[in-house]
Amino acid sequence: MQSKGNFLDTVASDGIVCVVLPQSELGRELVEQAFRISSSICIVCTIDKFDLYDLGMDRLIRICTLLLSNKNCDMVMLSNGESGLLLRRAGEIIVDCRDQYWKERWTSEFLNCGISAVERALPSL
Repeated sequence: MQSKGNFLDTVASDGIVCVVLPQSELGRELVEQAFRISSSICIVCTIDKFDLYDLGMDRLIRICTLLLSNKNCDMVMLSNGESGLLLRRAGEIIVDCRDQYWKERWTSEFLNCGISAVERALPSL
């Protein structure tokens, strides 16, 4: 990754823009308290809110499954920067499926990728 100021990298495609940032000290503390993992980077993804919303969401789900499949590290996915949707801690993958949209998306994508996960409510920051 190339550094551009405080950014480690930025990736954009139709429907989504993702920016990789160093995790702030406050962010690190909040994630550690809520999810009991240590974070060193923060990936912020912005989804198109209009015509390309579905495509952006498809790409976000794909990014998550690629990270889960290829990186053996703890991670958390937050909705709007605060509500836990997905957590991998010590190899266990937990998904919060209280929202039917996410339940359908995780179930479908994980089946396609051979990823196993447990459903459990996750905290918010």
